[in-house]
Amino acid sequence: MDCFVVAVTMNNMHGIAEIVVLCCRASEERGWELMWLMTGCFAPSTNLLKEVTLFFRSRSVNVLSLDCLGRLQKTLR
Repeated sequence: MDCFVVAVTMNNMHGIAEIVVLCCRASEERGWELMWLMTGCFAPSTNLLKEVTLFFRSRSVNVLSLDCLGRLQKTLR
């Protein structure tokens, strides 16, 4: 990953921490984008539906989590 190569070349520990945090945020955003795509195509099993719904609701500060919940509900119809 590019961010780790850049982090190794920096001498300032504070700078390394900031770069790693930026990579984690980008990775988290990509994960939500993938979840958004999947909830429009696939529904979780009956055993997982309650947990997935609670997970999306507990992450309501993230805009994509509420979009995922809406797409999941449409997929279940």
